[in-house]
Amino acid sequence: MQYTIASRQNRAGKQNVVVIDLLENKGIKEAVSGKEIIFHLATDLKRDTEATQNLLGAIDPNSKVHLIYISVVGTDKVPFAYYRQKLGSEEAVKRSGIPYTILRATQFHEFIDQILSTFKIPDRPAPQKDPAATDRNSNCRRKTLPVILGWRVQ
Repeated sequence: MQYTIASRQNRAGKQNVVVIDLLENKGIKEAVSGKEIIFHLATDLKRDTEATQNLLGAIDPNSKVHLIYISVVGTDKVPFAYYRQKLGSEEAVKRSGIPYTILRATQFHEFIDQILSTFKIPDRPAPQKDPAATDRNSNCRRKTLPVILGWRVQ
């Protein structure tokens, strides 16, 4: 099975990495061409919907691609601006006419303290961190932040 990883950069010069910019709408058409499965894992806190629309616009409507979009549990219930972006992306995927799967994954627990720290909560207990879990999650994030743009099944 062949796969291509799309990212904003290819510092290592790997053959299976293509450089794209979802926000600037550059290199996307070439990266998705001929792919059968596309995992959309990239995100942007303020422009996620725009990036998703750019990706969707680059996919040939006559292709046999299946899009897997990674979202967040609670996007339809929690009024955070980022969640509204994710929900807008989900809606764009649904309207696109492209066969899709939307996977709503849970957030990494380290983000809860970041969110709570924005509120003035008296006597808020200090977060209890599991260093092993933090390390596992950060390793996972480092591996999945670039968009894994697609597979061609052979």
